[in-house]
Amino acid sequence: MLFLSLFFSQAKAQDTTNVFGLREKTMMLPHVVKPYNFDLSLGVLFTRVPFDWVETALEVPLFNMHAAFGLPKGFSIEGDFTTLLITNELRLGPRWNFQHNNFSFKIGIDGEIAHGRLDFFGYNGGKMTGGFLYPTIAVGYLIKNEVALSLHFELNEMLGLTGVVEDLSAVSYPAMFNGGTLALYSEQRYWKDHVCTIGVKLACLKYFFPAWAAYPTFDRFYLLPQFSLNFEI
Repeated sequence: MLFLSLFFSQAKAQDTTNVFGLREKTMMLPHVVKPYNFDLSLGVLFTRVPFDWVETALEVPLFNMHAAFGLPKGFSIEGDFTTLLITNELRLGPRWNFQHNNFSFKIGIDGEIAHGRLDFFGYNGGKMTGGFLYPTIAVGYLIKNEVALSLHFELNEMLGLTGVVEDLSAVSYPAMFNGGTLALYSEQRYWKDHVCTIGVKLACLKYFFPAWAAYPTFDRFYLLPQFSLNFEI
């Protein structure tokens, strides 16, 4: 009996010392990332492309990888890679994070290199390359270490795009203010110490790079509903 009591006491002590901290495992909730700690998540992003661009109701699935690397004094670096074979986007930028009790905040800016090509399987559909800037701000709230909610807002500044179409004629888009995106994320533990992120986004953009192969020429803003699902690994 004494042996069993000691065994369960030790197990309880180990369980207490390994308490799960949701804040530290989240990917989108603003929080002070432990210096030199690296976090990674994988997932998918669905976007409804405007009918004017493709003349049909089309939802584009994009595979996404998001990473964060902690630095001293509340700073961190976040990166994002989104791909769908014919289109690839790589974002990278600094963040400054602040947290107080259950509330948190972060601000930063990302630079992006975007490249698309459509010359697979003997078909030459052209290519496109360019860059973007994304000033971003986010606020978050942690609910009893069970749910993490965050609201993100970013501006989209296109630095210019150049490429060629199928007949090898040149095409370009000038630098311009391209709109912005508002996103709401919810994060919860799904297995052991791993976190699942569900996001609902509404982008208001003139140009959406993953649809580059449609060569849109409309000079007005469009609403693009988006849904994301990521798993921290």
